[in-house]
Amino acid sequence: DYSFIRQREGSSRVYDDVRELSPDGLYSANISFDYGYNSVVVSDMVTGNEIIKIGGYNTAFAFSPDSKMIAVSLFTTYSNVVSIYGLPEGNELFSTGSYFCEGDYAPKVAFSPDGKYVAILPLYGYPQIWGIP
Repeated sequence: DYSFIRQREGSSRVYDDVRELSPDGLYSANISFDYGYNSVVVSDMVTGNEIIKIGGYNTAFAFSPDSKMIAVSLFTTYSNVVSIYGLPEGNELFSTGSYFCEGDYAPKVAFSPDGKYVAILPLYGYPQIWGIP
């Protein structure tokens, strides 16, 4: 049942605040907007410390079901990239690298219910399923 998989996105064309708590409630992720550029900001809910801040013209993110990872998708001036970060450290565990796909929107991202795979849906092309390393 994939009905509970959630993914959030934001773009320079949307001005509403996008905010999400991790499934365990320990982390908060939001997309902050600033004149056509936005950032995904992940914070620790206990300490209030910022763990990750990364930005582009269009962004999307999704927490893993166990709250141990967050997938962040970016569209920048030169490329699209999807990265997975470990929580609580904020270290990059995996990246598709630059020039991942064409299109001027960040690919949509979602974790499988067991957290072993990430689904990536680019604006153009085919959906992809990647195993988590």
